[in-house]
Amino acid sequence: MSAWENAESTWRQSGIVEYGIYQIDAVMHTPIWRRHEGAAQTRFSSVHSGLFGKQGARNACKGLAPYTKGKYAAGSELFVPYAAVWLRASPLSYLVRASAQEPEVTLVQTALINSFAPSSDQQALSQLAEFFAVGAGQHGVRWLKASRIESP
Repeated sequence: MSAWENAESTWRQSGIVEYGIYQIDAVMHTPIWRRHEGAAQTRFSSVHSGLFGKQGARNACKGLAPYTKGKYAAGSELFVPYAAVWLRASPLSYLVRASAQEPEVTLVQTALINSFAPSSDQQALSQLAEFFAVGAGQHGVRWLKASRIESP
């Protein structure tokens, strides 16, 4: 089974869905890398909803996720260049990157995402770009469509 097939097998598995988001032009005092923790971890019932749901990674990277725009955007537009979704204890995470056509997605080691704690916007962008490049080199890049992941 490929890494993509293994990752897709987590879409409907029970467990705690982890979610991280990096947003540009956020309101003051918003953490650089927001993680859903505690009660917020129940926001997504599955990895699938974390990727494709109304408040999921795809909509966040397209500027369409309503809760982040209303609560965290300093301006009228929402810009989320990166979001990550994974099932706790899974070795691989989905790392989603905004792009002009559809959000791009690759797989990265969950340990990288778990240890990610940037102290500045520049560090966040640099590290997330590096994580994405490593994932792309190991697993390739795909499009995050409305309800599926598709090869370009």
